[in-house]
Amino acid sequence: MIFTRVVVPVVVAVGLVAVLGAGGPDPGVALGAQRLIAERAAEADDALRALDDALGPPLQAARDGAARTAAGTELPGPFLTDAGAALLRAEPLADRVGAAMRALDAARRAADPAMAPLGSPVGDGELGTLGAEIGALAPSADGFAQLRMRAEGFGTLLADALDAIAASDPATARDLLAQARADHEAIEAAELGLDALPVWIDTSAELLDAADALVEAVADGDAAAAQAASDAIERIRPDAVFADRALRISMSEGAGVMLEGPPARVAELVRRVQATRDEVALILHAVGR
Repeated sequence: MIFTRVVVPVVVAVGLVAVLGAGGPDPGVALGAQRLIAERAAEADDALRALDDALGPPLQAARDGAARTAAGTELPGPFLTDAGAALLRAEPLADRVGAAMRALDAARRAADPAMAPLGSPVGDGELGTLGAEIGALAPSADGFAQLRMRAEGFGTLLADALDAIAASDPATARDLLAQARADHEAIEAAELGLDALPVWIDTSAELLDAADALVEAVADGDAAAAQAASDAIERIRPDAVFADRALRISMSEGAGVMLEGPPARVAELVRRVQATRDEVALILHAVGR
């Protein structure tokens, strides 16, 4: 990289000296300088186009991962992994863009030192770093998605368990409640740091305890205990509605946290590359290409 940065300005300068010659002003100087700028701009345009094309797949994969994180119905990890790998593969193209932009900048400033400097839309090593970050995000995104699925499936398990109790099938009810409790414990242990989630955790724990008491009372044939457990479930019902809202808020908040950072930066990276392509297109137009 250092060698490229040193050689490009030197080559451009030597080219301009050859155009200028040893004598005074030459009518061909301006034309030669414009031709050199046009060549460098065309090379930069080609490099930018190749990079822009290569960034399409990781951008789509990152968006797919983000959409699945937001929806909470599929694991986003494979898409984030694909996005990270594609960014890593595109790094040589980013290096090519950097070299081409430096060459173009040197040609323009050699022709006119007052020209505003040009920069590359991608920093050295930026694609590799971003790709690694997105790839590393995949396991935690999958973990969050799995917890979300368990949380959102909790209500179904509880309802099915109560149906099994009503159908005088305590064995099935116990199995369903055991699964619901395992899911509940996993969510509680995850310590996701979501402000509204404790509301759901506390209320769902109360519902589990009341459902457990109900199934045991029914299995034992204890009518009084069964009625007490049923009454407890009814008392909790209004809180459960509020807890479900708290869960939805929490899951949306958690998905938002997952979507911040690396996935959003892919879209910003594409925007910068396209903006630089527009800038180079203007240069090509100005030099008549």
